[in-house]
Amino acid sequence: MKEMIQYKYSKITEEQFATFEENYDPTSPVQVNNTVSFSFNFDNNTIICSEIIVFSQLDKIVLKAGLSSYFSIHPDSINELTNNEGISFPKEILWQFASLNYGCFRGVLFEKTKDTALNSIILPPFYFDSLIKEGLVFSTKSNNNPT
Repeated sequence: MKEMIQYKYSKITEEQFATFEENYDPTSPVQVNNTVSFSFNFDNNTIICSEIIVFSQLDKIVLKAGLSSYFSIHPDSINELTNNEGISFPKEILWQFASLNYGCFRGVLFEKTKDTALNSIILPPFYFDSLIKEGLVFSTKSNNNPT
């Protein structure tokens, strides 16, 4: 890829948010599980990064939330990313999208747990290069399924 990918944040949606304060013990460590996935809307050249965060203690869920960020990709960048297989996103830009969504998630969690015991739980920093090991290709020959 020769140029930087041009994009803009177009939308953020909260997919789910549930708290279980009765399961929270402020004296015990909290485990954090983060799941990230990507999809692509060919109609408007938008890549969607979705994450689900689960806080748990002693095998009980304390908080579960989902957030999706939508990134509109400029047509020039779509042309640059398109090859015979489809639209190829290198892992580095996926790291960027996941990091932006995750950062937004930190603010959402802080705000949504305001005035609760769960507000003391901090979503720790996360480096997506340890999770996302390769790029994604969204095939133009199928129904928006990455290859």
